[in-house]
Amino acid sequence: EGHTTLELYVLLDAIQLQFVPEGGQYISQIDLSVALVDSIGQTVGEQTWTRYPSVKSLKDLRQASAPFRDIIGFNLAPGDYRMRVEVEDIYGDKKGTVEGALRVNSFEGEALLSSDILFASELRRTEAEGRFVKAGWQVIPNVSRRYLAGAVLPFYLEIYNLSETPGETSKGFVVGYSLVDAVGNTVKTYVATRYKKPG
Repeated sequence: EGHTTLELYVLLDAIQLQFVPEGGQYISQIDLSVALVDSIGQTVGEQTWTRYPSVKSLKDLRQASAPFRDIIGFNLAPGDYRMRVEVEDIYGDKKGTVEGALRVNSFEGEALLSSDILFASELRRTEAEGRFVKAGWQVIPNVSRRYLAGAVLPFYLEIYNLSETPGETSKGFVVGYSLVDAVGNTVKTYVATRYKKPG
């Protein structure tokens, strides 16, 4: 209550990292840290964690990109923030930093709202648990932001504040989709679909 979950996704091409042999494969060590600062300059969230990307062959790593994806979440009061993300390659003694502004919206109240759209490279039902599982869906973010022409465009979003009024007509809701270009012109409109409310 009073907070919104903010998820930050990280994409790093592992070809930038230094790998060392270990146990029949090659591993790297990266330390990641995120700091969030509010509008008055006060730090409201910090996280530091370590990951160990691995590859079977350095030759394969050089011949193709090897995307490493990660996710970190924060519960924040709605408002404007600045974030700073640092990634350090421990074996390669290199460091990179990304900074930027972000806005956290409120989803409380009675208005019908949806989360931001999360474009995915993989979207499938699962009973497993993991960093990329949301409400029974494995959602691997497409952090490269690239899709092949004509390919399926999978995405995930959540809808909030559906009414709980009893009756047959209130058991479902209708969602329509349109694809628009950068200036707002409709490129394609898809047939609206009725879904049953969960719960």
